[in-house]
Amino acid sequence: MLQSCTYRVPDNPFFDKESVPAAPCIVSSDTTVVIVRDYFPGIGRVDTVTCGDYEVVPVSREGMDTVLVVARPASRFISILTVSSGSEKGAIVLKRQVAEAPGTPVVSTAGSTMGGREFTAEVKNTPASYLVLWQNTLLDRNCLSYRKNGVFTVHVPYNALDVDTSFIRIFSHNAAGAGGDITVPVFRGRVMLSGRTEF
Repeated sequence: MLQSCTYRVPDNPFFDKESVPAAPCIVSSDTTVVIVRDYFPGIGRVDTVTCGDYEVVPVSREGMDTVLVVARPASRFISILTVSSGSEKGAIVLKRQVAEAPGTPVVSTAGSTMGGREFTAEVKNTPASYLVLWQNTLLDRNCLSYRKNGVFTVHVPYNALDVDTSFIRIFSHNAAGAGGDITVPVFRGRVMLSGRTEF
């Protein structure tokens, strides 16, 4: 049985259409306070805030609007804080701040194909890990095609066709620390690149 590829991501109208892309949360010590409404001012209620790499502790018993993010010994330099409100989920990138180190990843774009429906990204100083988001939704492997030596293709999710202007963001890290980040503008589902761009 054949299965067709789909580049659609879960439909999260509040996080992806009504909210701007959330700025990364800089984790500069073992414990960082995160006020979710600072990242999503129009959010109605915050049901849960979770993270696989960091411990998340609510500040009050009344809700999850404000949480403490506690670093663990194995916490990665770049991670995702998942915020849920009703049936929707959005992402806040956690970026652990460390002293500038040589050998951190450098991310660049290398042009687009398919009429702008996808683009190629390259990460130098590999091996490296990276997170790719469209607006405030983490893109999974369905929207990424991996090659070798840190080169991969990002497929613009079909949801972007419903939004005039949106953004794809790539965050990277390796054993040396958090690396370069890039933001790629998307207009009605097509990336806006002008040749090769380094960030």
